[in-house]
Amino acid sequence: MPAALRQTDMPITADIIPNRGLVLAISGPGGDTFARAYFPQPFLQKIGRPSSRALTFSSALVLDEDALTLETIPDERPLDRMETMRTDLGVAGIALRTSIRSAPVTSSLVVAMLLPLLMWLAAASIAWFVVDRLLIRPLRRLRGAVAAFTPGETLDLGEVRTLPAQEIRELGDTFQAISQTVALHEAGLAEGLVRQTKLTREVHHRVKNNLQVISSLINFHARSAPSEDATVAYASIQRRVDALAVVHRNHFAELEENRGLNLRTMIGELSANIRATASERSHGLGITLDIDPYLVNQDVAVAIAFLATETIELAISCDPAAQIRIVVKPADAPERALLRVVSRALVESDAFREAVVRYGRVMEGLSRQLRSPLHHDPLVGAYEIAFTVKGRD
Repeated sequence: MPAALRQTDMPITADIIPNRGLVLAISGPGGDTFARAYFPQPFLQKIGRPSSRALTFSSALVLDEDALTLETIPDERPLDRMETMRTDLGVAGIALRTSIRSAPVTSSLVVAMLLPLLMWLAAASIAWFVVDRLLIRPLRRLRGAVAAFTPGETLDLGEVRTLPAQEIRELGDTFQAISQTVALHEAGLAEGLVRQTKLTREVHHRVKNNLQVISSLINFHARSAPSEDATVAYASIQRRVDALAVVHRNHFAELEENRGLNLRTMIGELSANIRATASERSHGLGITLDIDPYLVNQDVAVAIAFLATETIELAISCDPAAQIRIVVKPADAPERALLRVVSRALVESDAFREAVVRYGRVMEGLSRQLRSPLHHDPLVGAYEIAFTVKGRD
């Protein structure tokens, strides 16, 4: 039994001795009288046990943090579900704590608890199945068919037509109608392109034949010219016709790729024609080329060809055995190149001043066509002009 009870302001005080019993104490009004009573645990278990028990329960007296066990459940397990009730006895703060087993977890209870979750899972599965089979998969197949569509073909959407979703069937029919329309347009464009290609080739052959006829007529009249000056004049005219023929021939060769005319090829062929048609007194004529493989459109090519021809003609008129160097290199500005024709025959002299009157106006007109000024260096004997290019070969 403890030596001292808990000090409280209540007239009755109590103390629990764990696993032994309960001590109650009462004192008189003046504190002169004092009494204690000790109730052993077996006595409390006996008076607290009911005469008949329908249920097995456990009970204990509880005071603050202390507890005195009165009844226990013999086969209690840690995982048993328990229902506990606490009743205040109204004596010194003592309470009676009673616990009984709850209803055991049965299969019916488990089913009742899991039924909402199972219903939710079933609804989600059905919704996923319906959406996946009737919406997502058909749209995925339709997207794959459209992504693999090649112009000129018709979409095959046989599986889409068997779907129960009317909107997807209509969407598939719309795509198929579009593919058929595109195929018809592609066929029409291909047929038109074939006709246009044939027409272009026919026009090219006619132009080429006409230029050849003109060149042959000039050559025929040159052979029967009454004087050497007339022969030289005919040869000069023929060289200009040849320059136009060279541009036309190279333009048609590059027409299908639409890359542009290669200046190296064009000026090389043009120089060869000029040397071939030179007069006997120009047997010492020399033309040296240093040309980067730039690509130009037809308008620039025609102007460059005629400008090079006129400049060479100017040099030949000043010196029949002139040595001429033609250079095409990059210019300072992007997408532009520089044409430079250099010859000692183009140095400032009386013969040059007399000949430039004849050729200068044509050369200035060609420079305006190229939209760039034509520069002449009278000390070095050089003409140079910048022009636009499409790229390099």
